[in-house]
Amino acid sequence: MSEVTTLLSSEDITVLGPPSIVNVQTDIGPSGDRGSKIFVGIGNPNSNGINDQQTIKLNDIFINNLIGSNYSYMYQFVSQPGGNVWVPVLKVNPTIYSTIDAVSFAEGEAELHIPISSITDTNISSLLPQNFSVQLTPIYVNPVAISVSSLTFGGLNNDELVIALKGVEQSSGTWQAIDDNGVDNMSMNVFITLVSTWSVMI
Repeated sequence: MSEVTTLLSSEDITVLGPPSIVNVQTDIGPSGDRGSKIFVGIGNPNSNGINDQQTIKLNDIFINNLIGSNYSYMYQFVSQPGGNVWVPVLKVNPTIYSTIDAVSFAEGEAELHIPISSITDTNISSLLPQNFSVQLTPIYVNPVAISVSSLTFGGLNNDELVIALKGVEQSSGTWQAIDDNGVDNMSMNVFITLVSTWSVMI
């Protein structure tokens, strides 16, 4: 029969555990850099005095709410060679042009000439006539059907959007080409927006 030898014998057992109370001391560290602020004001922030009126930091945002060619432009204060400056980064309000024009039809045809600078300040070299979406609502004494036959650039420096129209009116129970003998007796509500270029297969 094998013998069993006692290697360790103890009558004491010690159980260890965490302290009953833990004290945690906290403190407030130094404040970090503030995030970007958004300012709203009148005119170009590079010249309207906003830098003197507010504490401006890099990456701050300014939105111009002055009605005009730069209305709704968002600028960001950035570092550039020569110093910090506000640069336009986004137009918050999409490009929309709306007006009411008097239109004179001759033998069912008419044209609208609208300065492109009145629609957008985007460089015309980057635009095509297809970038302009035109919606028309005629106001006339008789029922009419109006269509846009073409969109082209025209004017002295190709700085106008030329909208060629064709139209017929219902008179005495028949449809006939609109001809007002040179008298602007039709008002046309014109609504134009900029869109991506498109192509049509016919």
